[in-house]
Amino acid sequence: MEYSAKDDKFRLFCERNGRLQTINLGRIRSCQLLEPFAEVKNAAAEEALIESEKLSLTLELIDERNALERVMLHFSHLEKEARQIEENRYQLKLQYRKDDETEILIRVLSFGPMVKVTAPQRFIKQMRRRIQKQMQFQPQE
Repeated sequence: MEYSAKDDKFRLFCERNGRLQTINLGRIRSCQLLEPFAEVKNAAAEEALIESEKLSLTLELIDERNALERVMLHFSHLEKEARQIEENRYQLKLQYRKDDETEILIRVLSFGPMVKVTAPQRFIKQMRRRIQKQMQFQPQE
């Protein structure tokens, strides 16, 4: 179980059919125990399952209007690596869970032109699709 102070929600991580699933506990309305379960005995196998669900995202950012500080704070709950590539330019590598990808996408877009996604291409394509959809809903002048 994990609590996200940023999102003010609890998440439960569980294995089902050999895959890691995330359940947002705030959305549960009721629950009941249906059948007995076996406790996880192999901590290494459990950790490997969790690690296999992690994805990586590489960003470049321009540190104007405290963008670096804001990005670091915004993604403080994620594992990350940052390095300076020029005087006011930085590269960040973020690790996140696959289940959080839509949320991460929305958060990255919120930084506008201060942040550029450089990898992976799959994430960049998702960003382009989302921006194109938003442009379709813009009122015509």
